[in-house]
Amino acid sequence: AEAAAPASTGGLPLDDEFTPGPAETDEAVRRRYGVGRNLLVRFADDGIDQSSGLARLLQSRFTDEVTGIGGRLDFRKLEGTHVTPNAPRLPSDAEIRRILSAA
Repeated sequence: AEAAAPASTGGLPLDDEFTPGPAETDEAVRRRYGVGRNLLVRFADDGIDQSSGLARLLQSRFTDEVTGIGGRLDFRKLEGTHVTPNAPRLPSDAEIRRILSAA
């Protein structure tokens, strides 16, 4: 018998890999990425961050003598983890008290 997929996936099989994978993404950037202004964000506590390699690829894409498209790359390091962009900022206790007292 087949095991049911977890309800949180809407019945779809759960795959723990992103598509395209890192090598395919790098190749796409190398060959055809055309956005001239970019912001890369690295989180301080992210053990699987790949922004340094992506930054090198973008710099090469911008400055290559033959295929260089020109461009700008801003790189920021922020506090947080790999999942920080997925988590909403929750209000502080003081913010909650202020909201509740205004109601």
